[in-house]
Amino acid sequence: MKKLILLLILLLVILNVTATTEKVTLKKGESHFLNEKNITLLNLDFKNDKILVCVNNEIAIISSDDRVDVNRAKIKLKDIIGEDYAKLEIEIDKCKEDSCRCGIDCRNFRCITQPTPQNECSADLDCDDGNDQTLDKCEGTPKKCEYSLIEIPECATDIDCDDANMCTEDKCTNNECIHNPIDCNQTAPDDVTGRVAGQPGFDFKKPIFIVFIALIVLIILLGILFGIKKKI
Repeated sequence: MKKLILLLILLLVILNVTATTEKVTLKKGESHFLNEKNITLLNLDFKNDKILVCVNNEIAIISSDDRVDVNRAKIKLKDIIGEDYAKLEIEIDKCKEDSCRCGIDCRNFRCITQPTPQNECSADLDCDDGNDQTLDKCEGTPKKCEYSLIEIPECATDIDCDDANMCTEDKCTNNECIHNPIDCNQTAPDDVTGRVAGQPGFDFKKPIFIVFIALIVLIILLGILFGIKKKI
């Protein structure tokens, strides 16, 4: 008789602690109630096989084939179907305590209701950082300041590339300076005398040459005058 009573007691204990297991397919945003627990599928990551769930206001991320305990509910992700559905295996211990009764937490309002994001700015002028080398923009939702470096061209004309080196040819190509080396020893015509540098010739700037020219002009004039007098 005592053995029978002990067996009945043991059976009652087993029944009380036995967990309830269910397999469900939820759509993103849908909920499932089981043993005073509200399981809500908040979001899915199809590429990485992950889901975001909320159980009585407690949030958890569950990866494929992982069994995670979320607020005393063991949840296993079996499969993700497309971008909206997920197959779950839910195991929840039976609970008869008043503290396990589904109350306001079952609404999952903390998981679903998110604070409204505040805008950091309303116009580009609100993002002015005082730096002339950055482009200041107010973009996005919610709006926030975005900064990007401005590419300043190295040059606009060949003059901007002057490196004060007589042995380079300075060019501005596609807003970039290019300094091509040149042979500084090459012969070039003199701008004033017309002779080639390094070679013999007349230097028109020397006084002796000026005197020589003046004498030739004078001889020509005298010849002209002498010819006129002879005719007379």
